[in-house]
Amino acid sequence: MREESRCAGLRLGSRVRAPFLLGLLIGAVSMAGALLRWRADHPGVHPLDTGSADDARLRGTVIEGVLMPQGDSPVLADGPYTWNAFINPQGFRERAELQRSAPMGTRRVLALGDSQMLGYGLNDGVTIPDRLEVALSARLGGTRVEVINAAAFGACAFDLLRRWRRLEREFEFDAVLFSRPGNRHREEGLQEVRKAWHHAATWRAPPSFYLPLERLLLRWLPPPAPPAPAVTVPYDDAELYDIQVLADEARTRGIDTWMLELPANVDSARSGTGEGEARWHQALAPLGVRFVGHRVESRTCWGFVDRAHLSEAGANAVAIAIADTMAAGRSESAWPATPRCEDVEGAGPGKSGWPTGEP
Repeated sequence: MREESRCAGLRLGSRVRAPFLLGLLIGAVSMAGALLRWRADHPGVHPLDTGSADDARLRGTVIEGVLMPQGDSPVLADGPYTWNAFINPQGFRERAELQRSAPMGTRRVLALGDSQMLGYGLNDGVTIPDRLEVALSARLGGTRVEVINAAAFGACAFDLLRRWRRLEREFEFDAVLFSRPGNRHREEGLQEVRKAWHHAATWRAPPSFYLPLERLLLRWLPPPAPPAPAVTVPYDDAELYDIQVLADEARTRGIDTWMLELPANVDSARSGTGEGEARWHQALAPLGVRFVGHRVESRTCWGFVDRAHLSEAGANAVAIAIADTMAAGRSESAWPATPRCEDVEGAGPGKSGWPTGEP
């Protein structure tokens, strides 16, 4: 009797396993077909790029042509000032790895941007996000603030949007601070990839239990075809649109959003109006974006030889201005000239113990 029952069980198991295995095979073939179709419809775009992966530049940080996916950079120099940067395995300029939720009682701010927000030319601990963390905590009555430096060297507006799209799903944030990025050449060069990405914006990465199978299939599929030649789309329209998408998504999630505006270099700081671009303010203010900036018009605010990146004193002055504006809940259309870079802590041309910079 037992033998008959065991044989019957084996026969039943075989009848169940065969359709199950056939179903898995059909599912795998269907998914492979879908991925191939995706690549045909979206040249140059990785299927997971719309939310669960960044491009290689944003996996780490490129400094002077060197990709640093993690660890310490080489020691670099800006005249007499030497510096290096540490990038953790998550691609953040942070020593500790980030947990999904901030510690209890901590307000977490995501800092996005290009090399200026990253702190190119500055040591760890004295970048804008580092200084803001201290200054804003002091202004919020002891509430601890955690500012996560997720900026990337060479990033454009489209990079910020893709970076945001992944990070807001993996981590929890109370606010986003992004600098208006430069690097127009990069955005212009990504126009076709950008167009395909936005065309597929409704696509989302599948549930986590599908991902191992999807990644396995991707290993056996041919690499993506190179993107088609870039289409001619006005850069400013593309840049502003990407930032509008980011701001609108943050607003729908109840996340406060701030945009940092700064002169591009020493010369523009000296000759500029000290105000943000009206068209950007008019487009982003209805989406809940508030604005903050600093004139950084003194030579002390900029690098010794590098005239396009802030000195320690410049980053500290900007961080204090941001903290004052964020703590008060204001939005600044005109950039303040205070605190002066000469009056705050940090190295800079002409500061005590440091030489003057190049004119």
